[in-house]
Amino acid sequence: MFTLFLVIYNSVNLPLDLMFYDSDVSFGPTFYFETMIDFVFMADIWITFRTGYIDDNDNVICSRSLIAARYFKGSFVVDTISSLPFDLFVLFASDEAKKDGQSMLFQYVREPHTHTSGPEV
Repeated sequence: MFTLFLVIYNSVNLPLDLMFYDSDVSFGPTFYFETMIDFVFMADIWITFRTGYIDDNDNVICSRSLIAARYFKGSFVVDTISSLPFDLFVLFASDEAKKDGQSMLFQYVREPHTHTSGPEV
């Protein structure tokens, strides 16, 4: 139930963060809360690798190799991507961008350009 709350929080908060991104990252309570959420999702991956499941014949499977194989075939990639601490990546990338001007990626993402089809007048 707690993880479901965090997923709902992320699904509402992430689009808002992307729309109203502030380039000055502050280490306030929100930053620490969202970093904690990322670590909770990482812990969920670890727990999923150690949680048995019931197969089609109603047998409880506790073999780590079978659990891992099933998880890799299922939602492992999605879980891993969603648990990466993108806030920390953005923080480090923005620090590097401040050192050498501004990186092309952040310039493109933060300052969308208008494209014209004809020559400029």
